[in-house]
Amino acid sequence: MRIRKETGPWSWSTFWKYFGITAAIFSIFVVIDLADHHVSFVTWAYLVIYPTLFGSMYTHNTRASMLFVNDYQHIGSFEEVLTDKLKREGYGVIQSGDHTVFFPTRGLRKFSQRWFGSEEISVRWGSEIVISGSAQRLSWVEDVLTWNPAFRYAPSTN
Repeated sequence: MRIRKETGPWSWSTFWKYFGITAAIFSIFVVIDLADHHVSFVTWAYLVIYPTLFGSMYTHNTRASMLFVNDYQHIGSFEEVLTDKLKREGYGVIQSGDHTVFFPTRGLRKFSQRWFGSEEISVRWGSEIVISGSAQRLSWVEDVLTWNPAFRYAPSTN
């Protein structure tokens, strides 16, 4: 099995969205510091450094990525094994023909999916399997495909 990964460009609109949300949250701490008449470097860190840092990290992790899987035919039930693995990780399935969409059904992933659409994994089945989603989610899928024994060897025919 061969896996090729392509990662999309960095999105400034996503960065500013995360920056704004983080700055709004940390502005609470700034208001508390200003109410106590205690303005320091930490106050400015809450307004500038932390939102920039968190916005950069979130934007990096939610970039659009694609995995291209070739030569997987020796694994008899590749689609079933991948679908089962994602279901056990808390993903629901919407399937239509040769296209499957996995979406989170619980916890923080579900919240993040609703706000930013960053947790959805889309799979197109064919001679080449194309898996698309956020860089963070696809990194996890790539690790599963690379290291899980179910994806390395063909099942025994005995």
